[in-house]
Amino acid sequence: MIDKEVIKGDTSLPAFIFIHGLGMDKNFFCSPEESRILGGLFPLSTIIRQGGVLRTLYHDLRDMGITVATWTQSRPAGPTNDAVRELIEITEVIGSRWVFLIGHSRGGLIARAASPEIKGLRGIITISTPHRGSAMAKWALYLSPLSEVLKPLLSIEQKTRLMRALRRTAAFLSGRAVREILPNSEFLNSLPSEKPPDCLSISVGGTDPTLFSIKGISIPGSLKMIVPGNLFPEEMTSGKGDGLVSSRSSVLPFGDEHMNFHLNHAETAFDESVRKALLKRIESIL
Repeated sequence: MIDKEVIKGDTSLPAFIFIHGLGMDKNFFCSPEESRILGGLFPLSTIIRQGGVLRTLYHDLRDMGITVATWTQSRPAGPTNDAVRELIEITEVIGSRWVFLIGHSRGGLIARAASPEIKGLRGIITISTPHRGSAMAKWALYLSPLSEVLKPLLSIEQKTRLMRALRRTAAFLSGRAVREILPNSEFLNSLPSEKPPDCLSISVGGTDPTLFSIKGISIPGSLKMIVPGNLFPEEMTSGKGDGLVSSRSSVLPFGDEHMNFHLNHAETAFDESVRKALLKRIESIL
């Protein structure tokens, strides 16, 4: 059974289905204060620098009386096809005449993969999605030297948590789901490259790669101490990436519009300026 969250709204308006990214769950959109990263070791707020209560478009649209839905993918780090099947099932359960798909990170790729099968598709919005792939798998090469940089700054308890997090991250980065989003992967090349008919298509990208900072050591900024300049990934370069996805890769190939914001990979889903810009475009066609 799919672990879903559905709030019914005005049936004359499209339903908005939110799709989380790799390793996350439905809480990313509907209850971000309960969402955690790195195998549950840290709260999502660790990598989001804005203060106050975290809100996403899910909350904005819900408060406008619009039907919203999200779900926890049964295999959040598994093959994309599994999530596509679940998304199609979600749309059938909701039964709305019109549907919008909003995906963060890999969630945007799931939206693209499912789009030919979604009846009444009215819009696709992708946020920090690696349409051209991501070199995030390279993070595995940096985990060991990174731990050596951080260890002197941490307490014994913090060191233990760090090592657990790095082990889980290494296992995650070696999985099939990450291989699917490597540049020029078979999966990426199989995705629809043409805009669905009568479908608003928008993408959002980030240009601040700072994921978090610990006692003055920023990630990935401090990696420059251990990674040669000619090998430093675009995803981790200020002005070019959000820490995991480059702004160039985040452009939806058939999009009507693309917006860049100086935010990191997670912040693009929560920042008020992003939400306001997207709401303005959504309201223009409702």
